[in-house]
Amino acid sequence: MDKQSKGRLQLIGIAMLFLGPVALAFWLYYGSDWRPAEQVVHGELISPPLEMPDNPLQSDGEARLRDVWSLIVVAPGDCGDACQKALYETRQLRRALGRDSDRVQRVWIVARGEPDLHFVMAEHPNLLIVDRPSSVGADILSRLAARSEVAIFVVDPMGNLMMRFPTNLGMRDMHTDMKKLLRVSQIG
Repeated sequence: MDKQSKGRLQLIGIAMLFLGPVALAFWLYYGSDWRPAEQVVHGELISPPLEMPDNPLQSDGEARLRDVWSLIVVAPGDCGDACQKALYETRQLRRALGRDSDRVQRVWIVARGEPDLHFVMAEHPNLLIVDRPSSVGADILSRLAARSEVAIFVVDPMGNLMMRFPTNLGMRDMHTDMKKLLRVSQIG
């Protein structure tokens, strides 16, 4: 093999090194029936997402659903076993997020009745409680509480209600979904 042929082969090899992956991707996308496996989402995506207003949920103006991810528990004030489990799971979920835990707030919207504040302060510090909803909070509550007795919802930092976790879903599955959301999100 002469020097010129060897140089051509090297040039073709280098071109294939850069153009080969592009050609393969083009063929996979347009020429084959292969598709990557779907992403597994454990929570129920709300499609289309419901835009939450920027107004405060509570009359004192503290609880807002913007600029931070929100885990919202909607449950009655007497907080039975299902409510206590949901509050516990959101607390543990937030702790399990590690360095991303500051990007997530926990909110309990009291569907009816009065919450046991001693229980909440002892077991769930830093939990925002919406028990005296503003007119906006009452409107949101009427939309969310109609879905079930106790539920956990996710609101993104833009104020979109975008996911609901079923009450029978395990913490590991909720953690997986939240880690994915926080990993791909650059906001909040």
